[in-house]
Amino acid sequence: MKKKIMKAILNKEKITKFSYILLALSILFIAYLFITKKPVGIVTFYLITFLSHIFFLVIIPLEGLFYIQIVNAKLNPFVFIFLLTFFATLAYYINYMIGEKINKKAFVSYLGKTKFDLYKKRYDKYGYILLFIAASTPFLPGPIFSLLNGFFKENKSTTLIISFLGLLLKWSIFYLVFLNASHMIF
Repeated sequence: MKKKIMKAILNKEKITKFSYILLALSILFIAYLFITKKPVGIVTFYLITFLSHIFFLVIIPLEGLFYIQIVNAKLNPFVFIFLLTFFATLAYYINYMIGEKINKKAFVSYLGKTKFDLYKKRYDKYGYILLFIAASTPFLPGPIFSLLNGFFKENKSTTLIISFLGLLLKWSIFYLVFLNASHMIF
């Protein structure tokens, strides 16, 4: 039993190191693109968007890459933002499905039934609000809230609609801000 626990911890440390390396490389890559003002291909951009919204992957600083894409945009803005929102929502859906598979017994035994029920009750009351705020701002980890919605078995359709609307709001505001900023800087 102890060997299994130690093996899991060692794997977790390797994953953490890998995440830090991946984060550093992605920041350097985006800094390079920002300095050279080179956009990535549109398919690559949507793939990066999808991957950056999977909860357990490193948080890729998508806003810097988004700015570069806006400055060099050749797509219709409505199509660009819709596809960006769609791929991020698809990642939220995967997070939700992963959350559904998480074993609740471990959390109940760790927290105790009373605390777990209290957290569940609070999440039932505020979960959708938190999800919308997290999806519509860059400050909270929206993918984690989509995972929690799956964990607490919140309504899947409502979760996806709220995620989509929050992400659509965020990317629309970013588009307007970055588009105006690009005209002032360049």
